[in-house]
Amino acid sequence: MTHAHWGVLSTAAPAAGSLTSAVSEQSDGPVEPGHQDSLLSDSLLVVLLVVLASVSLVSTLIAFWMYRLRKLFLSEGDARLLSPEALITEAHRLRRDLHDVAGTTTRTQERSHQLFLTLSEAIAGLGREITAMTDTHMALQPKLDDKDKEIKQLRQGYDATILRRFVLRFARLDRHLRDRIDATGSADPLCLQVRDMLEDALAECGIERFHPELGSDYRTADGVADQPDIEPTDDVDKHNTIARIQRAGYRFDSDTSDRVVIPCEVVVYTSTTTVTQEPSCLP
Repeated sequence: MTHAHWGVLSTAAPAAGSLTSAVSEQSDGPVEPGHQDSLLSDSLLVVLLVVLASVSLVSTLIAFWMYRLRKLFLSEGDARLLSPEALITEAHRLRRDLHDVAGTTTRTQERSHQLFLTLSEAIAGLGREITAMTDTHMALQPKLDDKDKEIKQLRQGYDATILRRFVLRFARLDRHLRDRIDATGSADPLCLQVRDMLEDALAECGIERFHPELGSDYRTADGVADQPDIEPTDDVDKHNTIARIQRAGYRFDSDTSDRVVIPCEVVVYTSTTTVTQEPSCLP
């Protein structure tokens, strides 16, 4: 039992005692039965009223002290002891915050969707531009390849022309020196040394001495000079063939279309029978 219940019982006990003593005093004399029942009823009513008044007073005091304790706890900042009003206020605030967050999330989703659409359109446009550039590149690539080949050929031709002009003088000097040694039969060590030095220099530049095969057809021979010397012959099979090599030629040792620097000078057989029957192709 609580202290309030003990207080109610302590208050109601004297009243019950006084009521019992009054009844005892009246019971000493002769009392009528009807009057005795009425007296008991009034006494019980008084007791009940006293008990109810005591309970109401105690309840009021308890409510007052509980309210004081709640205010005290709230003033100390204990979040676990919030009042129902504060809980309702906090719930409303949380609901408003959640509503604001939901609205912000919705707006963010809309903006993200709009940004995604814009980005998709930009990517699609960029893809179309890349496709167009690729098509243009594929269309221009053959032309660019042709231009590169042409530039390469022109560069090779230009380089070959410069190199030919450079080595032509040394080739002429080497030919003249060899003709001088062959004509005089000179065995001068200085001339022989210069000839060997020129031969080495020409070899470093990729130049070699050459001559066509004797007995080959002059008309199909590569690197022979025009207007060769003619030597008559009675053999028809030797007509337009190479009889001798007068002076060897000079050419690049690489496989190029224009590799001859100085053509080879040869003597060509000409058949007298063929000359009388049909005109020769030689001048």
